[in-house]
Order: sequence, then C-alpha cells, then structure tokens
Amino acid sequence: MSFADQYLEKQLFREVPFQNAPHDDLNLVVMIPCFNEPDVLSSLQSLWDADRPECAVEIIIIVNESEHSEATILAQNKKSLVEIKQFIALHQDDNFRFHCFHAEALPKKHAGVGLARKIGMDAAVSRFNQLDRPEGIILSFDADARVAVNYFTVIEEQYKSEPETMACVLNYLHPTEGNEFDCSVYNGIIQYELYLRYYYQALKLAGHPHSYHTVGSSFNVKASVYCKQGGMNRRQAGEDFYFLQKIIPLAKVKELNQTSVYPSPRGSDRVPFGTGATINQLLFNKQDIYLTYDLNSFQDVKKIIDDIPLLFELNFPDLNNRISTYPESMQQFLLQNKLSDNLEEIKWNSSGLQSFTKRFYTWFNAFKVLKYLNFAHEGFYQRKPIADMAQQLLSSMAYPEIPDNNKQLLAIFRSMEK
Repeated sequence: MSFADQYLEKQLFREVPFQNAPHDDLNLVVMIPCFNEPDVLSSLQSLWDADRPECAVEIIIIVNESEHSEATILAQNKKSLVEIKQFIALHQDDNFRFHCFHAEALPKKHAGVGLARKIGMDAAVSRFNQLDRPEGIILSFDADARVAVNYFTVIEEQYKSEPETMACVLNYLHPTEGNEFDCSVYNGIIQYELYLRYYYQALKLAGHPHSYHTVGSSFNVKASVYCKQGGMNRRQAGEDFYFLQKIIPLAKVKELNQTSVYPSPRGSDRVPFGTGATINQLLFNKQDIYLTYDLNSFQDVKKIIDDIPLLFELNFPDLNNRISTYPESMQQFLLQNKLSDNLEEIKWNSSGLQSFTKRFYTWFNAFKVLKYLNFAHEGFYQRKPIADMAQQLLSSMAYPEIPDNNKQLLAIFRSMEK
C-alpha cells in the first residue's frame, strides 16, 4: 500500500493516463494549467533551459476547457496541444520528461484554474505514489511564467538541507519594463505587485504569523502534505490563496528568495480576480492609480493581535469591556463573527497560552483578516492610492529617503524581502 492510495481513491477528480512509469529518481514534478494560452512554449523553454537538479523531473501540462468554452478558446487550446506535442518531440531527456493532457469538457460549475491545477497536482501525486515517495515535491507553475536558471537546484537543495520543510513560497518578479507590452500594462503591474508586497509587509508589521505571498506560479509542496491537507480546491480564482491557508499554519513553510519566478504582467479574462483581472480592469477603466487598503486598518488588526495574552486571561465581562476599546469597525466585525463564542471554545480546548495562541490564529487566520479588511472598507475606511500607502508604511518603519515613484517604491519593497 502506497502513501497516497486513500487520497487518490477519495479525491481524484479525473485520472490522467500516463504512457510510462515514472523515473526511479523522480523527485520534482511541475504542474502547469494551460487555458487559452498563446505562449505556453516560452514557459516550457524556460523550464528546459534551467539548471538541472540531481533528481529526475517531470513537467505535467493540463490543457483545460469547460464544456461551455467558446469556439475561439477551443481553437486556441487545440493549437496549444499541437505546439506542446511538437515541443515535447524535440525535447527528449529521460531525466526531464514532459507530459501533456487534454482535460476537455470540464463541468461548467467547477471548470477553471483551481480544477485544472487540482487535476495536474493529483496527477503528480499519482506519479509519486507509484514510487511510494511521500517526500516528492509538487511545483505549482503557470503557462505564462518564466523561471530563473537556478529554479530547480535551489528548490531541491532546500528540501535536502531541511527535510522538515513542508512547502516553499518562492520569490516572484513581474516584468516592469520592455517592448512586449504597452507601457500602461507595465504601469499597472508595478502598482499591483507593489500592492501585494505592501499587503505582505503591513500584515507582517501587524504581527500576524501567516503573512506569506500566495502566487499560483510560485509555490511548491511535499506530496504527503498536499494529500493530508485535502489537495487543491476547485475554485475558479484564488485557489492558490485558499490552498496555502491550509498549509501555512503548519509552520514549516519556507520563504525561498534565492531563486525567482517571473509571472506575466499581461491582462486576462481567464479568472474573475487576481493579477490578469486587475490589469484588465485598470486598462478597461483607464485607471492610472490602483487603490488599496488604508494602513490604519492593519493597525486595527495589530490591536487584537497584541491583545492575545489578554484575551486568554479575561473573563466574559472584562472581555467585552476590552473589545469596546477597539475601533468601531473591529468591534462590529468581531460581533458579527462571534468572537466571544469562539474564544470560549478556543479556551476550552487550550492547555495554556501557547496552544490558545495557535488555536486563535486558526480562527483569526489570513482569510479572516482579509474579510475584516474588506468589511472595514465598506463603511469605515476609504481605499487609498497604493503609492500613498506604501510611502506611509515605509515612513512608519522609519525608512530613509522614501521616493514618490512607483517603480522605485517597488524596488524598495522587493529588496526588503530579499
């Protein structure tokens, strides 16, 4: 019996028919969802050109479409299938294999990037399961991304040097200049990536331990951990965020900044929100400024995080008195989300402050924080230009010589993480 038999029996949505057995030394499998993608070959070439690790590698491409996909999408997918198969025929290496599968007529209710990623990641699990290799690594990637040349070797070395690692979040760098896209696209992606990094730093400054980037092309996970956490979800957008929220609380997720992934900055209508959708919205609405969460709303989050030891000690009447000192937005949010009832349950199941804190963050996780930020900006705060908030955050950190240029601001935030 292999490690993933039970998972595959219960969770496998669609079996992928491989024509050969996995290499005995297989330890890295890259999964790529491909939907209406005109330039997937550049991504495959980038992976092929990267430095080879000591172990064997497989690349699984899932060309996917809904049962109701438009004719133009079906035509592009058909073209992609032909191109990918031609690419594979010209790039043969027993230690570095490509596999391409057509996931057609997916049910409209679930069809999307989440389901495509699940089909591919489950296929990776099945490969490792044949070898009974629970420590095998599944690398999530995108069909319009590129990688640094040390992509595979850095990931391999991380799991070798620290075998307890359960997952890694990689550094990512969107292109911010060039001739491939219009200058409005580069302006949009600079602001959007600045927002992602501002959000990361603001949440970190608030003291929340689950502050990680969640970019679909830039994470990887052990096969055994993937299975134990129930595998990938079938969300049509944000699947990476929701999946990683199940992994991050395990506290053995590493931020790997010694290598980089280069996601595309282009606009896209393939998902309802995220990078491509944001760029499309900025271009469609002819917006020059990206609006984000007021930094003060993160200070609200910090207030409750700083109070965790106090929340553990207080009885019910004193707890209500303490909550009444919070900003009105946080008071109403905690009331709607039944903080008192949840704290009672958390305390009941906690042996001390340490276990209470861990359980508290299971409740007040990164998703709950995001819900609060959205709630607070519906009636208490106004969204602000990302440049203003990034400058305000740097000022609060006593950062010297704060620029007013978006590109320079992004460079600072990137360097802070490196």
